Amino acid sequence: MMVFLALAAASAASRIIVQTQSSVGRDAAEVRSLARAKAALIGYAVSYAQQHATGVGPGYLPCPDVDNDGSPDTACGRAAIGRLPWRRLGIPDMRDAAGERLWYVLADEWRNNPYKYRPLNVDTPGSLTLNGRGDYVAIVFAPGASHGWQDRVAGPNDPKQYLDGGNRAAGVFVSGSPATNDRAIGITRGELTQAVQRRVLKEVQGVLATRQTAPWLRARGSLSTATDSAQGKPGVRHGRLPVHVFHKPFQSGFTAR
Repeated sequence: MMVFLALAAASAASRIIVQTQSSVGRDAAEVRSLARAKAALIGYAVSYAQQHATGVGPGYLPCPDVDNDGSPDTACGRAAIGRLPWRRLGIPDMRDAAGERLWYVLADEWRNNPYKYRPLNVDTPGSLTLNGRGDYVAIVFAPGASHGWQDRVAGPNDPKQYLDGGNRAAGVFVSGSPATNDRAIGITRGELTQAVQRRVLKEVQGVLATRQTAPWLRARGSLSTATDSAQGKPGVRHGRLPVHVFHKPFQSGFTAR
């Protein structure tokens, strides 16, 4: 009898270990999917100018996928929410541990939109908040398994059927709290601008290398749209790079400082 109980206990323990290892494996895969999505979004923003013949960028992020076809749907509105546009990002159709596609929310100021009301800059704010911390430009979610009140068959593209509580509201989001099974990873303004600045400075270096003299700059307070034809002002040695250099557009609406 004691042998039987010992064997039963060992069997139960082994099942728990296997289940725990399986759970850990699924969690690790989910974390990797979120990290890869974040890296792909940053890569998209850095290479924006090469992907769009609009004379603006880098720095802009794609709109979310609202119809579940893997492609962004433009033009998106403020704090737009949808699935991650994995096809446009050139990554696999990644899923979370529950087999669900990843979701994605984007700050208005950083969206890929036909009308750019001002150039992006290092001081362009990130208007999203994650776990009480602000200044996020984008957040990617693993929605997890469905709750009893969610109907993902009836609402296959409805954020309410996938994201919990406040994660359906504009601007303020949570991850890993007892009230939600959503897991999220965010991109802060600092993370994105650091990557974009490296890209911009490399381009600036290339442009300046073709000139015998450096161009005059624009006053620091002078912001322009991406189509502004303003040249540098003679005598200004400290300020913003001119949008246009020697009568052709400088290939960036992201003004390095």
